[in-house]
Amino acid sequence: FNLVTGEVREADIDDLNTEFNKSNPIFHGVKSKYSYHQRIPLLHEGGHTLRFTGLVKYDNDTGQCSQWDYGPGVFGSEEVFAPKVGADRSSGEDDGYVITVVTDSHSWQSHCLVFDARDITVGPVARVELPHRVPFGFHATWSRGEDLYQHG
Repeated sequence: FNLVTGEVREADIDDLNTEFNKSNPIFHGVKSKYSYHQRIPLLHEGGHTLRFTGLVKYDNDTGQCSQWDYGPGVFGSEEVFAPKVGADRSSGEDDGYVITVVTDSHSWQSHCLVFDARDITVGPVARVELPHRVPFGFHATWSRGEDLYQHG
């Protein structure tokens, strides 16, 4: 959307099937460069709704994308962007973490995966085993702890 001219353009970014577009909330309401998505294989690739097989980061200025595959039989849920503590617009749009929950369909074990948003291709910088299975495709959101709790 061009808020000055009123022009609206629509086009495919690429031929991937992705869902749950997320970005750094510090940059909501202004032109943003990066977005993070869950990848869904196409039907002819064995795709199935709610079986998110990887994380995708788009550079919306260049159209380039980077990806991390969860592995065979491992499926994700909606990702969230968590800015680093102290991050602001001057520290960079991808100064934070992308967090998702994945479940291995072979063992039914679920993990919370934390990625450095600057380079998701490195893989998770943290992996937390969860005590219970989380079904595929759960929605998610992020809030800072200090925004959730009133002290005093």
